[in-house]
Amino acid sequence: MALNSNISKHRQNFFSTIIFFILFFLTCQEAFGVLPPEVYKRAIDSSDIKAIAVVKKVEIIYETNRSTFKKVFFKLEKSLTKGFFHKKVPKEFSGSCYSVDHQWQDPGFGGTIHHYPRIGARVLVTVSSDGGGITSYTALSPAFEEELDKNGLKNIEFSMGHASIKRSAMSPERKEEIRIEALVSSAYTYMRRKNYQKAFQDFKTAARLGHTRSQNKLGELYFNGIGVEQDVQKAIELFKKTAEQNSFWGIYNLGVIYASGKGVRQSYKDAHALFLKSANLGYRKAQFNLGVMYYNGMGIDKNEATAFKWFKKSADKDVPEAMYVVGKAHESGEGLPRDIYKAKSYYKKAAFLGYQDAKIKCKELGIDEREGIIPTIEERLASMKEDFAAMDTQMFFDSLYSNNIQNLKDILDRGNVDVNSQQETGLTALHIAMDEQVIQLLISKGADVNARDTQGRTPIFYKGVPLLKILINAGADINLQSNKGNTALIRFAYFGYFDGIKYLVSQGADIKVKNTDNHTALDIAEKFGHLKVKEYLESIRTNPG
Repeated sequence: MALNSNISKHRQNFFSTIIFFILFFLTCQEAFGVLPPEVYKRAIDSSDIKAIAVVKKVEIIYETNRSTFKKVFFKLEKSLTKGFFHKKVPKEFSGSCYSVDHQWQDPGFGGTIHHYPRIGARVLVTVSSDGGGITSYTALSPAFEEELDKNGLKNIEFSMGHASIKRSAMSPERKEEIRIEALVSSAYTYMRRKNYQKAFQDFKTAARLGHTRSQNKLGELYFNGIGVEQDVQKAIELFKKTAEQNSFWGIYNLGVIYASGKGVRQSYKDAHALFLKSANLGYRKAQFNLGVMYYNGMGIDKNEATAFKWFKKSADKDVPEAMYVVGKAHESGEGLPRDIYKAKSYYKKAAFLGYQDAKIKCKELGIDEREGIIPTIEERLASMKEDFAAMDTQMFFDSLYSNNIQNLKDILDRGNVDVNSQQETGLTALHIAMDEQVIQLLISKGADVNARDTQGRTPIFYKGVPLLKILINAGADINLQSNKGNTALIRFAYFGYFDGIKYLVSQGADIKVKNTDNHTALDIAEKFGHLKVKEYLESIRTNPG
């Protein structure tokens, strides 16, 4: 009985391990397919640890230029594990994970990662067992944490190692938000199609549900009689409602009402106060109207300097009327320094946006309103060349990862790609390549054997002995140090890579070099328990040469 029990236990552990590696390989590699939901559910269900926890530390266990195996340490806040057969979750526990591609790694290790955020993050995490594989990982949001507090994992579903609240269990508030988003999207679609009656109905429904922008839009439709019979008082009522919510649209529209005197007693003083409030909230049309009021002394003392300050703010936000006014000021030197080049630039931009007075001005001055805005044939050809180069660069790196030598040769022969192009992490082709023929091809095309990535590492930091030989023969500097002061020798000491260390020493690697933590390769080997490496380096130190 005991024997059968042990066999069963080993089979279960083996099965869990298979699920873990499949799960995390597919989770971290977007290019691969998504596993069926039942696979994730089975992995989560069989996990011994289900908890709300804080990320305390992240350690790299093993790393290549394409992938990283990490250990994540957590501090328990609340266990969500239930069931008689489950062990008690320890106050501190850990889990391991495998991620692909440096751009998905933790801050401090080469970039950012979706699944494993910064140290100190509060998360829902499930782990097969303490020290085992992380089967899911999700940063907490207020709504997500509230759901966990109320119902535990009852209404949580898992997809691609990430947890979310089931739609059927969403709060009424969130369901209403989704409904409003759909209504507003539909309303704007109807507006573009000039089906104003249907647009009005969708805006009206969204406004009734409390959507501020829809309330304001509904007011505009009532004010102008679009899609509904004109009702200025209803419009004013809606604008006041949105203004009370500090909506710059509502505040601006009330300003227009008071400036025009339509439906209210005209008051430039009130209009000015409203435009100023909306302008300070960043609304570009309010900024232009404020400029007009200061320029003409409407409801406020005339002040041309202040007027042009607001005209300029509005022009810089692409309001064509403001662009025209600023252009005229630069042409005449009244209000702004005379600058014909700036004047022409503003005229062209305003004309391009369809402002008729600016079009006339461009014609008077003999300005091609499209010049500098509509690309010339030469500019288009240059742009196309850039696009082709970008495509070739992407294909170049894709071919590296798939080890397609013929494609690499063809791309390099076309001459659109710089063989020393860098990815976001600073990796060049020579950092990435793991094939002797590919490396020799790259070197023959001028690849820099001492190129540094964003961590200051050169290609030899990532290679095994056969590839090290090629790079060193091509002039790679063995003793170059990374941003953290590590040499390739020190880096290999972290992993206990004995053959690599032995080869580097034979080629003149300096075993006395220290990194920014004041550690030599020997110190690192001793710290991580790589006894064979430690003994070898000690023998070299004792008997150099």
